[in-house]
Amino acid sequence: MKKVLLVFGSLTFIVLLSVACQQQQMIAPADYEDYNTVMEDYFLAYVEEDLYTMKQYLPEDIIEQNIGLKQAEEGDGAKKPDMKENMGVNYSIKGFDYFHEDYDEIYYSIEYYNYKRDGKESLVFGVKKENDDYKVFSAFGHGGIGGSHVTDFNNGDYFNPSNIKEVMSENPDNTFVVKEYPEG
Repeated sequence: MKKVLLVFGSLTFIVLLSVACQQQQMIAPADYEDYNTVMEDYFLAYVEEDLYTMKQYLPEDIIEQNIGLKQAEEGDGAKKPDMKENMGVNYSIKGFDYFHEDYDEIYYSIEYYNYKRDGKESLVFGVKKENDDYKVFSAFGHGGIGGSHVTDFNNGDYFNPSNIKEVMSENPDNTFVVKEYPEG
């Protein structure tokens, strides 16, 4: 009887340990620090509509398509500083590096607290390294983001706030946490 209990206890421990390991998400690798910093800076500017800061991280073709970004100047300030204030630390950023090696791109799923809607909202962005510069790309009114390599990988779809979460859960080895949403 003792042997049965010992074997059962050992098997239970092993199963629980393997489940815990599968659920644990990878911490952001150190060599992604620049990507992650750009993403967090851009996201915070995006939330409070600090167009000048956003402009620093966007490619020229996106800036040219948006009059507000095009005309933004240093010192303009944020249009909605209350959004960032009321959000505080209530946001998470998770990265997906599947395309990093071949395309120098990392995709990000962001959840944040929007006090005006009293709930969480989701965003998806990407950061691409070109030469020594990092640029953010986003949907900006389109259905999703990414090039043909993303649609080939994602059953014909671009990444959007919903499906990137599914892709991340199916590819835990390519998913990492930049900032965790606080509990509570």
